[in-house]
Amino acid sequence: MASLATWLMTDTSPRFPPELLDLFIDTLGERPITESQRSALTTCGLVSRSFAHRSRRHTFYRGINLLDVAFNTSWKELGLGLRHALTDLFRSSRLATLHITITTDLPRILLIGSHIKHLLLHWCLVDDAPVPLHYSSRYPAVRNNYPQLETLDLEPCLRSTALLGNENTGREGAEGSALPALRVFKCCLRGFADFDSVVSILPRVENTVEYLKVHYGDSALWLDRSTSFNFTKMKKLHHLAIHLDMTPNLPLLFPNATNSDFFPIPRVPPSLSRLDVVLRALSRASPENVSKAFFNSFTEPSEMERWSRLNRALSSSEFAGVKEVVLTLQFSSSMVHVFLDEKARFVRRADASLRAVLSHFKEPKTSKSLSIQVQF
Repeated sequence: MASLATWLMTDTSPRFPPELLDLFIDTLGERPITESQRSALTTCGLVSRSFAHRSRRHTFYRGINLLDVAFNTSWKELGLGLRHALTDLFRSSRLATLHITITTDLPRILLIGSHIKHLLLHWCLVDDAPVPLHYSSRYPAVRNNYPQLETLDLEPCLRSTALLGNENTGREGAEGSALPALRVFKCCLRGFADFDSVVSILPRVENTVEYLKVHYGDSALWLDRSTSFNFTKMKKLHHLAIHLDMTPNLPLLFPNATNSDFFPIPRVPPSLSRLDVVLRALSRASPENVSKAFFNSFTEPSEMERWSRLNRALSSSEFAGVKEVVLTLQFSSSMVHVFLDEKARFVRRADASLRAVLSHFKEPKTSKSLSIQVQF
């Protein structure tokens, strides 16, 4: 005779195991999220508190595509719960743009496994301590690379490049690199260490980057001829922008007065078609003195040599593929109070003086166009 076992439930309020709830919601919220999944997650939020907590977490993380974080403190000073929540958010499949400002002691593995397309790191420092790479059920495919990163903006570069993985990765090209999709690279250099950091990144992006901006900051007093870049191996680079901050204590246009042969003109690849040069005059002198110093740069022999070197570089065979050159002069707030008619005369005279000294663009056979902009 068969026996019948009777099972009595001792808990009057039975509950699913937490692991089963996690599996159900995580499966429903798997990327890429669709409208039907969004509706299902919203419905789950009405079932019970357990479902609501998990479904809202997915809905919240996947609804943010741009995040700007500025703590002005150490990452280690943040609460543990906040750090975990931010780490999960950084790895959300919906987050496309991340801007982190003035934050120190960032873990080296903070962004590994993220799907970020545009990353801006301004005044950030990375913790030197090695951190093990942890895997989780939510992010099982975490690897030491950034397969979707298209734009990278670093200011300054020192110690923020440690977030980008092993510097030796991808030495032979984009395949296997930690930055296989990078197309736009912007960097601000404030010392030799920043220069070295950028040099270490270039071999990893030489097959992908199309636009490159190099900003020489801090009045560029630290520059010398050894800090001129060699971009000849960057096969897809077609737009290069060079920004130079100029000191108020030395000649207006060129910061290193002791080196008459200096100007940060890099070597460029044949693919380059546009060159932007932006000179920012940081002088707080009176408008009269600023104007006098500027136009003296076209008559003083040491200053004229620097313009001549720029002209010779642009007329060389290395720049033969460049079709468009945009030269921008940015003057500080001391020039703001100049009357409008005086500004107009200054702009006309500046345009004529620059075109005279950059004589290459007057040659009949040249195919380059020169655009001059003066900003106050």
